[in-house]
Amino acid sequence: MILYLLGLVVAFVWGYRFREHLATKKMDNLVQRLSQQMEEVKSNVMLVTIEKHGDMFFVYEKDTNRFLTQSTNQKELGENLKKMFPNKRFAASHQNMREAGYDESI
Repeated sequence: MILYLLGLVVAFVWGYRFREHLATKKMDNLVQRLSQQMEEVKSNVMLVTIEKHGDMFFVYEKDTNRFLTQSTNQKELGENLKKMFPNKRFAASHQNMREAGYDESI
């Protein structure tokens, strides 16, 4: 009887540790895949800053402050950016867009 109980305890502990090992391995794989996906997204997104002077919008690359384009309306601004960088997406902070009077719905 004692051997039977000891066998059950050993089997339970082994099963619990094995399950823990599998869960850890699965989580590591998930973290690695998410990290790779984040790098892909980062490489396709350009952070920009939008400024408005009078009725003109000016767009600068956020990290380098390099001038990218300008326009009097938001639609044309987006078209200009797409022409210059066809495989990129652009992101500005909500605060920056509000400060520039940029309509976020476009």
